[in-house]
Amino acid sequence: MSEANDEHRVHVHRVVTDNTTMLSKLNLCGVRVSKQIARVFALKKYEKFARNCYSTIFALSSGLQPRGNAIAIIRVSGPETIDVIDGLTRGKSQKMLAKTRTAVLCSLYDPQTNDLIDKAIVIYFPSASSYTGEDLCELHVHGSHAVVSSLLEVIGKFNGCRPSEAGEFTKRAFLNGKIDLTEAEGISHLIAAQTTAQRRNALKAVTGVLTQHYDNWRRTLLEIIAYLEANIDFSEDQLLDEEMLNGVVKKATSLKDEINTFLTETTKKSERIIHGLEIAIMGEPNVGKSSLINKLCQRQVSIVSPISGTTRDIVETHLDVGGYAVRICDTAGIKDLSAPLTDVIEEEGIKRAITRAQSVDLIIYVIDGSKDDIETAIENSQKHSQIMKNAACIIFVVNKMDLISDKMVKMWKENKSKQNICILSCKTSEGFEDFIDILTKNIDTLCGQSLNEEAIFSTERHKTHLYKVSENIESGLSHYKKDLAISAHYFREACKELSFITGRISTEDILDVIFKDFCIGK
Repeated sequence: MSEANDEHRVHVHRVVTDNTTMLSKLNLCGVRVSKQIARVFALKKYEKFARNCYSTIFALSSGLQPRGNAIAIIRVSGPETIDVIDGLTRGKSQKMLAKTRTAVLCSLYDPQTNDLIDKAIVIYFPSASSYTGEDLCELHVHGSHAVVSSLLEVIGKFNGCRPSEAGEFTKRAFLNGKIDLTEAEGISHLIAAQTTAQRRNALKAVTGVLTQHYDNWRRTLLEIIAYLEANIDFSEDQLLDEEMLNGVVKKATSLKDEINTFLTETTKKSERIIHGLEIAIMGEPNVGKSSLINKLCQRQVSIVSPISGTTRDIVETHLDVGGYAVRICDTAGIKDLSAPLTDVIEEEGIKRAITRAQSVDLIIYVIDGSKDDIETAIENSQKHSQIMKNAACIIFVVNKMDLISDKMVKMWKENKSKQNICILSCKTSEGFEDFIDILTKNIDTLCGQSLNEEAIFSTERHKTHLYKVSENIESGLSHYKKDLAISAHYFREACKELSFITGRISTEDILDVIFKDFCIGK
């Protein structure tokens, strides 16, 4: 075996034997893994990681516009960070070491040609206080393409340095115990956040609120496992403490119910915040659906015409309503399809509108207040109740307020308390602010929060593991009277699934999936 390979294996041995963070990631539900098993696991399963973690990575961490930026930030992380600083600053790394986490103005040079590249702010973070858990530096340079490309090229020539992969800085932060997987996912969603609700939702993961939530469940499972295992070795002539066993069953049942509630309610609300709430504007032809979506978007999204059936396909756009991401669509006017239509295109548009209405979260049903009285309008909407039954919420909008008599407006307003109704005019904007307030309140309810309250962040990966947690708890409960050992096994499996969520147990495949969607430099 070559000296390089020997040295590499010595490094891996040190990772396994000296780095308690790495060992903790190989522990299964608190059962300590022997150092020999950990060593073999590291040599084989984590050989690729072990090789990569001894390289120094670099990347542009800030965006770069086509015409350049005022400032660009280049990150360097790994064991060669000090050497990179030393080479770029002509031996001034000691100055950085003396002033850690302090902005120092330096001239940066190409060490091979001695050409001045830029004057920059350099900040050095020792491993104990860096984002990645390794020595890290940030180079704050002028954001021209010439400066950035020159620096990246020069850094790439240092021994042991290579460009980072997507999300690799955050991946190293996880592997070095700086963050867990839920916090890493939260960082990704925080970077992608476009609304206030998305930002605040992601921060619950970034700040550890979600981890604490899962850890509380895990502690409860460990208490259940500890009791069951303590009683497994009882001989047949010894009686189990029935009262204590009933307490364990009650605790497990309560936990299962809590997780199931989280799955059915909280995760759906989180998905609405992350991916956007889906809204359909519906109603009969020529009631003002297209005018309403144009008013909401403050631009012409749909064609407005007095001709019936102008909107023939679904017109969709994205909005920020009260801090929430919303996907809103204008649909074809609903007619009775039992009567034959001569226009096959209009008929197809109506069928598409019906299909969309059955999959959205909220329906805005528009009524022409100038033509219908209250009873007729509500009766007509009931004809479409089967179409709208899947929507979690329906708001009735009485349009054309400017054409309604004062007497009729009064009647509509008196009926508001009985129905989720608002009265407005898309033409004059009268009543539009009240409509936005009602819409925002309903979205608050569907997303399960006011923007001032806590949100629970969740992803499809979390849901997959939580379903398995629930299934294993159910299996554990069904076996506790027959065989405590089998029951304890299922509770251990439930605990293991929770550990997969936070990354107490992880595999390279899972990590690759999670970090592949990160931007380069994060």
